[in-house]
Amino acid sequence: MDDKNIAKALKNLRIKSGLTQDFMSEKLGICRATYNNLENGKTAIINGHIYEAAKLLKCSPEAIVGGYDSAGNAGENFYDVEKERNLLKERLAQAEEELRGQKEYAGILKEVLTYRQGEMEKLKSENELLVKENARLAEENKALLNKRPKAKDMGELNRETEIKEENG
Repeated sequence: MDDKNIAKALKNLRIKSGLTQDFMSEKLGICRATYNNLENGKTAIINGHIYEAAKLLKCSPEAIVGGYDSAGNAGENFYDVEKERNLLKERLAQAEEELRGQKEYAGILKEVLTYRQGEMEKLKSENELLVKENARLAEENKALLNKRPKAKDMGELNRETEIKEENG
Protein backbone atom coordinates (compact mmCIF):
# COMPACT_ATOMS: atom_id res chain seq x y z
CA MET A 1 0.00 0.00 0.00
CA ASP A 2 1.36 3.45 -0.84
CA ASP A 3 1.80 6.38 1.57
CA LYS A 4 -1.44 8.06 0.43
CA ASN A 5 -3.51 4.97 1.24
CA ILE A 6 -1.70 4.50 4.57
CA ALA A 7 -2.45 8.14 5.40
CA LYS A 8 -6.10 7.65 4.47
CA ALA A 9 -6.35 4.46 6.53
CA LEU A 10 -4.70 6.17 9.51
CA LYS A 11 -7.15 9.07 9.35
CA ASN A 12 -10.20 6.82 8.87
CA LEU A 13 -9.21 4.57 11.77
CA ARG A 14 -8.56 7.59 14.02
CA ILE A 15 -11.96 9.11 13.20
CA LYS A 16 -13.68 5.73 13.62
CA SER A 17 -12.02 5.40 17.04
CA GLY A 18 -13.21 8.88 18.01
CA LEU A 19 -9.69 10.15 18.71
CA THR A 20 -8.31 13.60 17.91
CA GLN A 21 -5.15 14.53 16.07
CA ASP A 22 -3.93 16.22 19.25
CA PHE A 23 -4.34 12.98 21.22
CA MET A 24 -2.60 10.90 18.55
CA SER A 25 0.31 13.34 18.13
CA GLU A 26 0.83 13.53 21.90
CA LYS A 27 0.83 9.73 22.32
CA LEU A 28 3.14 9.23 19.35
CA GLY A 29 5.51 11.88 20.67
CA ILE A 30 5.32 14.14 17.62
CA CYS A 31 3.88 17.60 17.12
CA ARG A 32 0.31 18.00 15.84
CA ALA A 33 1.51 19.50 12.51
CA THR A 34 3.66 16.44 11.86
CA TYR A 35 0.74 14.13 12.67
CA ASN A 36 -1.50 16.18 10.36
CA ASN A 37 1.12 15.74 7.63
CA LEU A 38 1.06 11.98 8.25
CA GLU A 39 -2.74 11.87 7.74
CA ASN A 40 -2.53 14.04 4.64
CA GLY A 41 0.24 11.96 3.07
CA LYS A 42 2.76 14.80 3.15
CA THR A 43 5.06 12.90 5.48
CA ALA A 44 5.75 9.17 5.28
CA ILE A 45 4.89 7.28 8.45
CA ILE A 46 7.76 5.38 10.01
CA ASN A 47 7.43 1.82 11.30
CA GLY A 48 7.62 2.79 14.95
CA HIS A 49 4.69 5.13 14.53
CA ILE A 50 2.65 2.46 12.77
CA TYR A 51 2.92 0.07 15.73
CA GLU A 52 2.20 2.80 18.27
CA ALA A 53 -0.74 4.11 16.23
CA ALA A 54 -2.14 0.58 15.91
CA LYS A 55 -2.06 0.19 19.71
CA LEU A 56 -3.82 3.53 20.20
CA LEU A 57 -6.41 2.73 17.54
CA LYS A 58 -6.88 -0.81 18.89
CA CYS A 59 -6.18 -2.43 15.53
CA SER A 60 -3.35 -4.32 13.92
CA PRO A 61 -0.58 -2.57 11.98
CA GLU A 62 -1.92 -4.38 8.91
CA ALA A 63 -5.18 -2.44 9.22
CA ILE A 64 -3.21 0.78 8.79
CA VAL A 65 -0.72 -0.42 6.18
CA GLY A 66 -2.71 -2.97 4.19
CA GLY A 67 -6.30 -2.15 4.89
CA TYR A 68 -6.86 -5.59 6.45
CA ASP A 69 -6.50 -6.69 10.04
CA SER A 70 -4.53 -9.94 10.61
CA ALA A 71 -7.25 -10.97 13.06
CA GLY A 72 -9.57 -11.22 10.09
CA ASN A 73 -11.30 -7.88 10.60
CA ALA A 74 -11.47 -5.58 7.65
CA GLY A 75 -9.73 -2.28 8.23
CA GLU A 76 -11.38 1.01 7.29
CA ASN A 77 -9.32 1.13 4.10
CA PHE A 78 -10.67 -2.25 3.03
CA TYR A 79 -14.20 -1.02 3.69
CA ASP A 80 -13.58 2.08 1.60
CA VAL A 81 -12.40 -0.08 -1.29
CA GLU A 82 -15.55 -2.19 -1.09
CA LYS A 83 -17.71 0.90 -0.80
CA GLU A 84 -15.95 2.48 -3.77
CA ARG A 85 -16.26 -0.76 -5.73
CA ASN A 86 -20.01 -0.85 -5.05
CA LEU A 87 -20.32 2.80 -6.08
CA LEU A 88 -18.46 2.04 -9.29
CA LYS A 89 -20.76 -0.93 -9.97
CA GLU A 90 -23.74 1.36 -9.42
CA ARG A 91 -22.29 4.00 -11.75
CA LEU A 92 -21.55 1.34 -14.34
CA ALA A 93 -25.14 0.11 -14.18
CA GLN A 94 -26.37 3.69 -14.58
CA ALA A 95 -23.99 4.26 -17.49
CA GLU A 96 -25.16 1.04 -19.15
CA GLU A 97 -28.79 2.12 -18.70
CA GLU A 98 -27.98 5.52 -20.16
CA LEU A 99 -26.19 3.83 -23.04
CA ARG A 100 -29.26 1.69 -23.72
CA GLY A 101 -31.34 4.87 -23.78
CA GLN A 102 -28.86 6.56 -26.11
CA LYS A 103 -28.90 3.54 -28.43
CA GLU A 104 -32.71 3.61 -28.46
CA TYR A 105 -32.64 7.33 -29.20
CA ALA A 106 -30.09 6.76 -31.98
CA GLY A 107 -32.39 4.11 -33.46
CA ILE A 108 -35.30 6.56 -33.46
CA LEU A 109 -33.12 9.22 -35.08
CA LYS A 110 -32.06 6.72 -37.71
CA GLU A 111 -35.72 5.92 -38.49
CA VAL A 112 -36.52 9.63 -38.75
CA LEU A 113 -33.53 10.17 -41.02
CA THR A 114 -34.54 7.26 -43.25
CA TYR A 115 -38.11 8.63 -43.44
CA ARG A 116 -36.87 12.11 -44.29
CA GLN A 117 -34.51 10.75 -46.94
CA GLY A 118 -37.51 9.01 -48.52
CA GLU A 119 -39.46 12.26 -48.40
CA MET A 120 -36.52 14.07 -50.00
CA GLU A 121 -36.44 11.50 -52.82
CA LYS A 122 -40.18 12.02 -53.41
CA LEU A 123 -39.71 15.79 -53.47
CA LYS A 124 -36.81 15.44 -55.92
CA SER A 125 -38.97 13.32 -58.23
CA GLU A 126 -41.86 15.78 -57.95
CA ASN A 127 -39.47 18.65 -58.61
CA GLU A 128 -38.11 16.93 -61.73
CA LEU A 129 -41.69 16.45 -63.01
CA LEU A 130 -42.48 20.09 -62.30
CA VAL A 131 -39.34 21.24 -64.10
CA LYS A 132 -40.32 19.13 -67.13
CA GLU A 133 -43.90 20.45 -66.98
CA ASN A 134 -42.60 24.00 -66.69
CA ALA A 135 -40.38 23.47 -69.76
CA ARG A 136 -43.34 22.01 -71.70
CA LEU A 137 -45.56 24.96 -70.73
CA ALA A 138 -42.82 27.41 -71.70
CA GLU A 139 -42.62 25.78 -75.13
CA GLU A 140 -46.41 25.87 -75.45
CA ASN A 141 -46.45 29.53 -74.40
CA LYS A 142 -43.75 30.32 -76.94
CA ALA A 143 -45.75 28.59 -79.69
CA LEU A 144 -48.88 30.54 -78.73
CA LEU A 145 -46.96 33.79 -78.75
CA ASN A 146 -45.66 33.01 -82.24
CA LYS A 147 -49.25 32.34 -83.48
CA ARG A 148 -50.83 35.55 -82.17
CA PRO A 149 -51.20 38.41 -84.61
CA LYS A 150 -48.50 40.98 -84.76
CA ALA A 151 -49.23 44.63 -83.88
CA LYS A 152 -49.34 45.58 -87.56
CA ASP A 153 -51.83 42.82 -88.23
CA MET A 154 -53.87 43.96 -85.23
CA GLY A 155 -54.27 47.42 -86.77
CA GLU A 156 -55.55 45.91 -90.00
CA LEU A 157 -57.93 43.65 -88.05
CA ASN A 158 -59.29 46.64 -86.16
CA ARG A 159 -59.92 48.53 -89.44
CA GLU A 160 -61.65 45.51 -90.94
CA THR A 161 -63.81 45.22 -87.83
CA GLU A 162 -64.72 48.91 -88.01
CA ILE A 163 -65.60 48.60 -91.67
CA LYS A 164 -67.80 45.57 -91.01
CA GLU A 165 -69.58 47.42 -88.22
CA GLU A 166 -70.22 50.50 -90.46
CA ASN A 167 -71.56 48.33 -93.24
CA GLY A 168 -73.49 46.50 -90.80
